[in-house]
Amino acid sequence: MHIVQKKTTPALRSIVIVLVLLLILATPAFAGGNKEKAEENQGKTEQAVEASQQENQNGDQARTAENSNKKRSTLAVASGGAVASVNGEVITEDAFNAQIENLRKSYRAQRGSDIPAQELDKLKKQVVQAMITKNVLLQNFRELGFSVDPDRVDREIQNVKNNYGSDAEFEKSMADQGYDMERLRKEITQSLQVFMVQQHVVEDVEVTDEEMRRAYNSNVDQIAQPETVRARHILVSLEEGATEEDKAAAREKIEAIQDELAAGADFAELAKEKSEGPSSKNGGDLGYFSADKMVPSFSDAAFALQPGEVSGIVETRFGYHIIKLEDRKDAWLPSFEEVKEHLRPQLEQQKAQMVFQEYVQQLQGKAEIEILRPDLKPEQQ
Repeated sequence: MHIVQKKTTPALRSIVIVLVLLLILATPAFAGGNKEKAEENQGKTEQAVEASQQENQNGDQARTAENSNKKRSTLAVASGGAVASVNGEVITEDAFNAQIENLRKSYRAQRGSDIPAQELDKLKKQVVQAMITKNVLLQNFRELGFSVDPDRVDREIQNVKNNYGSDAEFEKSMADQGYDMERLRKEITQSLQVFMVQQHVVEDVEVTDEEMRRAYNSNVDQIAQPETVRARHILVSLEEGATEEDKAAAREKIEAIQDELAAGADFAELAKEKSEGPSSKNGGDLGYFSADKMVPSFSDAAFALQPGEVSGIVETRFGYHIIKLEDRKDAWLPSFEEVKEHLRPQLEQQKAQMVFQEYVQQLQGKAEIEILRPDLKPEQQ
């Protein structure tokens, strides 16, 4: 268990960031699709809704809406316009295909080639599952009666723009990934809707002292702090692929520095003047580090020294070093009380993630979900 710094807020936005990357994948219904087909489907849907309302005019409103959704799903399937349905709300072929094409564009832009066929088949199944989960959560958002402030959407869009050097770079990136502002706004809105559901679900999540103590006892090996040393070094660097002539010149240079140290030169001042590493400005000071943080030959030499001792010439892939040990700290195990408040935010995040995952699974278990294309169904089905 990695001990993290105490968070100043219980909000667990990082969970939702991960979930949004997974879940907010679909374009809106009929987005980018054939307009005539969309209008035809819409017309049939309206007829179905009207017929359903006439047939159930003495029924309650919830039953009417449910029957309308089922008819809408049936009509979409009959027209070949859906890959899945969630409680009667369809995920259209157009939305699914647009998402797959956008992912292929992104892959080609990064890799210079298309997604291999076998990976693409797996990706398609993952995408339809993600779109289903997203629709389940968005339906739940509506059931909870929540709403998203348009000003907040504007701020999130601006945050996205701020990641780019200019409007031109932002617009090019949008175009490369198949986005326009309308789609970006809708997907950011959906992202915030999922976030609000998540906040609602985990807002009361707390971690007790007993839970923290169990975590502490179960992760002593990871909580324990290893032996560390603080050292300075002087480096004469070597480029990768250096010739024997280059090595000989560097060796001669580090030996001359070694002679200066033997004559009484101050290590830190000499490091500032002659070390070729980034630590030179700090007099070669590397701070405290454990053995696994440095390349083995450097660590072996540093940990063999006592405070105040200077090593001989040490060779690594970076070049030739002379090391001075400044201090050593023995391995130690922080007490529970010392780490309790550092453990809390991490355990809260883990617990909240589990709670939210269970919530999503419960929503999916109650939902009427159909995957309508056999090639998109999970292997076990």
